[in-house]
Amino acid sequence: MIRAGELKHKIVIQQSTLGAAGDYGGQIKSWSTFATVWAKIRPTSGRKLIEAQAAQSKVDTEITIRYLAGVLPAMRVSYNSAIYDIDAVINRDLANKEMLLMCSTGVNEG
Repeated sequence: MIRAGELKHKIVIQQSTLGAAGDYGGQIKSWSTFATVWAKIRPTSGRKLIEAQAAQSKVDTEITIRYLAGVLPAMRVSYNSAIYDIDAVINRDLANKEMLLMCSTGVNEG
């Protein structure tokens, strides 16, 4: 069971929306607020990745929130200036009381 004092980070969960077509015919992806909630953010590991011959770092992070229906891996979390891609959403103990958002930052599509 999560205690209220552990939820000290105010985060914004965002969902993507496709807007009007851009200059070259493709739709423009933008992000809008799905919910603003209190959370516990805990980095679990960090590692360096080599992609397209450019060194990048990726941090795996566990974000704990109270249960919130509708949160999906296609969403992302914004906290201060950091953006976290949601890799998995876990309903802890299937009790609809708290959720773990397994996230990564450092390598995201924005």
